Amino acid sequence: MVEVHSKAPKTREAVSLDNCDKEPIHIPGNIQSFAVLIATDAKLGVITYCSDNAADFFGDPAENILGKSLTDILDREIIHNLNNVLCLSSVRVQRERVTTVERGGVTFEIWAHLSGDTPVLEFEKVQEKEMARSEAVLMVRSLLGRLGGAANIENMLNEAVIGLRSLSGFDRVMLYQFDQDGDGEVKAEARGPQLVSFLNHRFPKWDIPQQARDMLLKVPLRLIADVQSVPVPLLQHAADAPPLDMSLAASRGQSPIHNQYLKNMDVNSTMTLSIIVEGALWGMFSFHNATAHHVGPSLRGASELFAQFFSLQMEQRIQNNRNIARAKALEQQSVLMAATDSATSLTQLIENIAAPFCELVNAEGLAIISPSSVSLYGHTPDENMARAIGTVMLAQADETVVTTQSLKDYGFEASPIGGAMGIVINQDQRYEFLFFRNEVLQSTLWAGAPEKQIIDNEGTPRLMPRGSFETYIKKMDDMSPPWEPFDIVAAGEIRKTILRADAALARRLSSKEERQRSIYIAELNHRVRNILALIRSLSRRAKESSHSLESYAKALEQRITALGAAHDLAANQISSGVSITEIFETEVKPYKQIANNTLVLTGEKFVLKPEIAPIFALITHELMTNCVKYGAFSVPDGNLHIDVKGEKNGITITWEESGGPVLDPPTRRGFGLGLIENAIPYEMDGDSEVQFLPEGLKVKFWLPKEIVTPLTEALNVKKLERKSSQSLKSMTPENVLVVEDSMMVAIDMAEMLRSLGVAHVDTCATVAQAKRSIETKRPDFAVLDINLRNEKSFEVAQMLREKNVPFCFATGYGSAYPIPETLQDELRLTKPVDLNTLSSTLKKLYR
Repeated sequence: MVEVHSKAPKTREAVSLDNCDKEPIHIPGNIQSFAVLIATDAKLGVITYCSDNAADFFGDPAENILGKSLTDILDREIIHNLNNVLCLSSVRVQRERVTTVERGGVTFEIWAHLSGDTPVLEFEKVQEKEMARSEAVLMVRSLLGRLGGAANIENMLNEAVIGLRSLSGFDRVMLYQFDQDGDGEVKAEARGPQLVSFLNHRFPKWDIPQQARDMLLKVPLRLIADVQSVPVPLLQHAADAPPLDMSLAASRGQSPIHNQYLKNMDVNSTMTLSIIVEGALWGMFSFHNATAHHVGPSLRGASELFAQFFSLQMEQRIQNNRNIARAKALEQQSVLMAATDSATSLTQLIENIAAPFCELVNAEGLAIISPSSVSLYGHTPDENMARAIGTVMLAQADETVVTTQSLKDYGFEASPIGGAMGIVINQDQRYEFLFFRNEVLQSTLWAGAPEKQIIDNEGTPRLMPRGSFETYIKKMDDMSPPWEPFDIVAAGEIRKTILRADAALARRLSSKEERQRSIYIAELNHRVRNILALIRSLSRRAKESSHSLESYAKALEQRITALGAAHDLAANQISSGVSITEIFETEVKPYKQIANNTLVLTGEKFVLKPEIAPIFALITHELMTNCVKYGAFSVPDGNLHIDVKGEKNGITITWEESGGPVLDPPTRRGFGLGLIENAIPYEMDGDSEVQFLPEGLKVKFWLPKEIVTPLTEALNVKKLERKSSQSLKSMTPENVLVVEDSMMVAIDMAEMLRSLGVAHVDTCATVAQAKRSIETKRPDFAVLDINLRNEKSFEVAQMLREKNVPFCFATGYGSAYPIPETLQDELRLTKPVDLNTLSSTLKKLYR
C-alpha cells in the first residue's frame, strides 16, 4: 500500500511573497525618459525594438524606425565603433560606451550591451552641468584614499556616505547592511536637513524581494531619475516577439511597486550601489532625493567604480578580521599542541583554554559536550540543559556553525542565557561546543512597523509597499546580541584548531600505548614485589609482639586489611592521588559507633602519591588500633582531633587525643611505635614526633610537598576556572642568532624576528663571529645563510647541533643546493624570507 502525503497549502502571506518575488522587473516593457533605447537582430541588421520617445534622438517616431536597417538611421562611423564595442566580452555583463554625438544642439552618449545575442543601444542626453569623466574619477580616487586610512570599519562607512553625498548631489546617502536573515540596517548615513534620518533603523527583508537582490548582484548600479515621470513604452517590430530583457539597461523602467514604495517615503529620485563581498550581496548604498535628480553616465560610471573598490576594501577589512581570528586560534593551537603531551582526552585538552575561546567569539560561557561528560565554563545553563540544547540545535549539523539569538527558537524556556552558537567538533565521537551569550533587553529601531501589508489583486494576494516609515521601536527580551559574521568565522577557526589538536592527541596516544603497556607491567611487578616484602615484614613483626597464635593472626589480619583498603583507594584514584582524609575515614569505619561524636577532622584537604598511600594507611591503622585499645577511644568520654594544615614546603598532620587514660611512655619500642617514628622519615622524607602527654597521645607528622598536592573536587560535570592560557609569545625564542653576510638582509631578518616577539637578535656576517657569539651566549634559535662570502655556515650548524639549538638554513640557491648528509634533515628557507614563512618556521622548530 502506498502512503500518500498531501502538501499543506501555502499561507496567504507565503503566496503574497511568492508573487512579489516573481515580479518581472527584468522585462518591464518600458524605459525611463532620460534615454532612448533601440535593439536590433544579432547581425545589427533590422531594428526589432524601439522606445516610444525615439524622436528625441532620431527625429522620427518609433513606428518609422522599427524594421529599418541600422545603417539607415546611424552614421557609418558610429556603426564602426559599435562593431568594435560588441567584440568585447564585457558587453554581456555590463554596458560599454560607444561614442558621443551631437543632435540638434544636444549632446548624447551612446552605450551598448548584449541581451543574450541581441544588441541593445541606449542614447542618453548629457546634461550641461554634468561632471566631466576625468573630474569624477579624480574625486573617487581621493575618496578611496581617505577610506584606506580609516581606523576601523565604522569610520570607513561614515567616510564613504559623506563622500558619496558630496560626489552625487543626493539629499541623503545611506549604507545599508544585510544580516543573515535578509533584514537590513542603516549603518551609516549622510543627509541634508530636509530629509529625516534612518540611521540605525532596520528594514524588513521583504522590502527588497529576492529577484531584486539577484538584480543587485548582476547590475551593481541602478538609477531612478524621476519617480513621478511617466514610463516610456518599448515598442517591438514583430507582434509575437518575446519581451526584451533589459537587465543591463541603465534606462530600464521601474517597478510600479517600488515606485509606490519610494513615493510613500517622499523620495522622488533614487540610486543604489551594490556592495558585493566574496561574491555575495553584503549591503548597498542607497541614495535619496526629495526632487527629480538625474545622474549622468560619467558620474554613474565613477560611482560604480567606487562601489567596486569599496567592496574590495570591505572584503579586505573582513579578511583582516578573519586573519586576526585565525591568528588568535593559531595562538591557542600552539598551546593545545603543547598540551597534547600530557592530556588523555579532548575535553581535558580544551578545558585550559576555554577563556580565550570565549573571548574570541564574545561569549560569556562555554559547554564542552562529549558522550560521557559535560564541562562548563563561565555563565551557562546546567549540565542537563546544555546537553539538551546541543541535541536540539545540532541535530542536523555537520561542519556548519549554528547560531540563535534566542533559545526560545528551539523550544527552551526563558533564562538568563539569551542565545547560543553551536559547533560539532567530531562527528564520530560527537564532541560538541556550545557558546552562550547572556540575554540583553534590546530596543530595535525599525523604519516603520515591520508588518506585511497584503491586499487581494484580481483574486491574488499581493504584498503592498509599506505606507509609513515613522520610527517604530520594538522591544525584545530573552535575546542575546546578534552573532556577527566575524564570530562565525572565529568559531570555524576554533573548530579547525581543535581538530588538529585532536588528531595530534590521537597519534600520540596511539604511539604511546605500547610503551605505556610495558611500563605498566614493569611497575606492577615492582609494586607486587614491594607489597610481598612488606607483608613478610608485617608477619615477622606481628609474631614478635604477639603472645599467642590467636593474637598474632588477628594483628596480622588487621594490618593486611589496612593495606588492602589503602590499595583500593590508590587504585580508584591512581590519576589524581589518594585523599588523606579518606585514609583516616577508612581506618575509623570499624569504630564508627565509638568515634561518632568524638572524632573531629579539620583543616585542608590533600592527596598523597598512590605509591605512598599503603605505608601511610598502615601508620594510621597502628594509631587507630592503639587509640581504641589504650587511648581516647578506650573510654566513653575520650576525644580524637585530627588536623591537616598546609605549609609552604609541605603539610603538617596533628593527631591529638584527649579525655582518655593517662599514658606513660612505653618502656620498649614495639612494631606500631617503631613504624610511626621511622616510616615517615625513611619512606616519605618527612618528620614525625610522638609525645605521651598527661591529657593523651599527641603525634605530629610533616610531609614534604613533593608527595602531597591540594585536593580538587573531581566531578563528572565541573565549573572550569578561568586560566591564563600560554600565549604564542611564550612559545617564541628569546634570543636568536642570525648569520648573514648581507647587512640589509640581516637587518630585515632581525626586524621580522622582533615583530614576532623575539627579545634579542644577534647578527653575524662570518663563521668566526658566529662561533664567538654562540660560545659567549647560547642562542635559543638560529637562522643560517648557507653562503657567507667565501665560506659556508655548515661548521656553525654542527656547533649548534652539538648544543641542541634548533636552527634553519636560508639560501638564495633553492632546495637543490648541496648540503652535507648529516644536515640534510634541517629546514631550508628560500630567500627572500617573508614574515609568514618565518613565523611558521618558528612554530615548527621552537617548541
